[in-house]
Amino acid sequence: MGGHVDPAATAWERGRESAVAASRRVIAGYAATALRVGPEIVESLYCTTVPNLGDGVKFRRNGPILSVYGDNLMKLAPALGAGLAAAAMTGETPSVASLAALAEDRT
Repeated sequence: MGGHVDPAATAWERGRESAVAASRRVIAGYAATALRVGPEIVESLYCTTVPNLGDGVKFRRNGPILSVYGDNLMKLAPALGAGLAAAAMTGETPSVASLAALAEDRT
């Protein structure tokens, strides 16, 4: 489950354009099938992978700015969406436990 991009398509030697195109194909497919939303790309953010980060999600807040990062986050998309929406409304910083509770409530 989630967005699995062929590492060969995102290899450093292939260049940024190859990585972006491969990622967009995978994410658009995931959005259309798993999330049942239109895969229209409205904006892009290019990030490099942090080696050996491992599964999981991390949150950092600086005043009103909340960032979320981790590896293999696509499988957490529904819970992340709900958690980040709640954080936007309350100003609180989500935790892994709060996301787990949201995911459990959705089942």
